[in-house]
Amino acid sequence: MSGLYTKRCDGEGREGENAVLRRESDSKLIPKPKEKMWVMTSWQGSQKGAGASTPVDHRTRFLIPLDPRTNKGGRRISAAFRSVSHHTLGFNTRPLHDLAAEGFSDRWYSRPMSLPIEYRRLGPDEPVEPVADLITDAFIDYPVMVGAFGTAPGDRRDWLRRFARTIIENRLLNGDPCLVAWFGRAPAGAALLSRPWQETPQELRDRVTKLLAEAGPETLDFFTSFLEQIQSVEMPGKHVWLGVLGVSPDFQGKGIGRKLVEETVGYARSVPGVVGIALDTEEAKNVSIYEAFGLKTIGVRSLGDMPIHVMWRAV
Repeated sequence: MSGLYTKRCDGEGREGENAVLRRESDSKLIPKPKEKMWVMTSWQGSQKGAGASTPVDHRTRFLIPLDPRTNKGGRRISAAFRSVSHHTLGFNTRPLHDLAAEGFSDRWYSRPMSLPIEYRRLGPDEPVEPVADLITDAFIDYPVMVGAFGTAPGDRRDWLRRFARTIIENRLLNGDPCLVAWFGRAPAGAALLSRPWQETPQELRDRVTKLLAEAGPETLDFFTSFLEQIQSVEMPGKHVWLGVLGVSPDFQGKGIGRKLVEETVGYARSVPGVVGIALDTEEAKNVSIYEAFGLKTIGVRSLGDMPIHVMWRAV
């Protein structure tokens, strides 16, 4: 699912009463509107030029005015998207400069749009960085990550990004599913699964241990104790472990988390002998959310003043 998504607006960029969502997959808008249009884009990548590379946050949105009579700007937008590789999204220098000359705007859209989302596994040859960045944004203030990396030297965000990248890579190397909700080429949510009945190769375990030890002995001790508390809860049977469930802050409240849980259930049902899915949450407010997704608490543990709720859903 690729292409630009547009919503008809009035001349000031406001939504009209009959606003509609359309997809642009070629070099022109179809159909061509009579009124002025604004194109909202969202991508992950970098703007390259003059020997430099400037990071672009995947949450950044740009509103670009298009002339409905000439579609000026639209073809350049499409050309810019087609000119980049599958793994890097962004505008190259010339189209970006052309758009700036035409009134390039970085104003935020005032209202969220209803966006089409595709759910599929992250492929072994796809880049993990966009999904790692999503998890970093979703969990930067999560109690486990604050407790683990709060004492680590440097920026907690950098440690969390490295940790997310490592656990994603480990799952891909081990054949464990990484389910991703995709908005075009940008991840909107992710569910990282594991199969507890299958032994994880020691070299993959060592990759995580090395990273945690590098962050400091407090980080390694925290994670060791954290996993011990979870493993002390007896599971009802063979299950798929939903270790990470995160939704980008820009896409929360759109049912993506619920859909990822259902995708996890669907995967679990396809595995012979599996009778449930399980997860943990360290925020009390999440318990009622997961209960609405069909899970129930089967054990409560604690690490210091942090509660650990282990939850289960039969499949």
